Amino acid sequence: MGVLMCAAIVRGQTQTQAAGTPAHVLGNLAEALLQWPLPPGEERYAAINGKHLHRYIVEQAAVSRRYRDQGHPKFWGRIIGTSGDTESAEWLAGKFKAIGMANVHIQPFDLAPQWMPESWEVSISSGGRTLHLDSAQPDYGSAGTSQEGLEVEAVYAGLGSEADFAGKDVRGKAVFTFTMLGLKPEGAPKRADAKGAAAIFEVDMLPGNLRYQAYPSGTNAPAFTVGSDDGYAARDLIAEAAATKPPHVKVRLDVRRVRI
Repeated sequence: MGVLMCAAIVRGQTQTQAAGTPAHVLGNLAEALLQWPLPPGEERYAAINGKHLHRYIVEQAAVSRRYRDQGHPKFWGRIIGTSGDTESAEWLAGKFKAIGMANVHIQPFDLAPQWMPESWEVSISSGGRTLHLDSAQPDYGSAGTSQEGLEVEAVYAGLGSEADFAGKDVRGKAVFTFTMLGLKPEGAPKRADAKGAAAIFEVDMLPGNLRYQAYPSGTNAPAFTVGSDDGYAARDLIAEAAATKPPHVKVRLDVRRVRI
């Protein structure tokens, strides 16, 4: 069951520090938030500022982390229909009541069965080395695998354009492509799927090892996003392997459609 919420900017009295975030980091962030000058007569809007609004970001992030720490280490947040969603709605209702709004209530509504990934594992092996791609995150709505999972050959396909796939047979294989915000969208996941890929991995080239939830890929094969550290490591393993002994990817993704 989900809840129907409306959003507003409301005034609060407390600030919560994000769990595990050093105080000096939050302090530096607070100083970087923009301060807008107000013309005479508009002083009443002074309370709407970055430092003040950031408090609500911190509080909502804490809701997500609590859901994660209640036994959902991989697929977590304020996901519709979950206890994180309920807590988020209660948070907003409490803010509305605190500023004196009347007739505040939470309206539940029935949901269609929701896509919920239960567990997943992805690794790539070559020449006696195995890398576990811990940043791999299934695209929303992705198909799952059998309980046994898949073990298939790995193929690198650059940015996933038609030119990158030229001369490559990806049927029944795990395809790795790269992308980044600002680049021309190549539609790599769907192209790999149309060419018969068994599993699809789209690496985001942002620095670090970002793990994030992508929108539906619309593929029949299981599709994942991967952080750049893991993605480059997998690409290098593919490059170093002998042509006769390509790396193999193991992937297992258990997903359910759950009525919540």
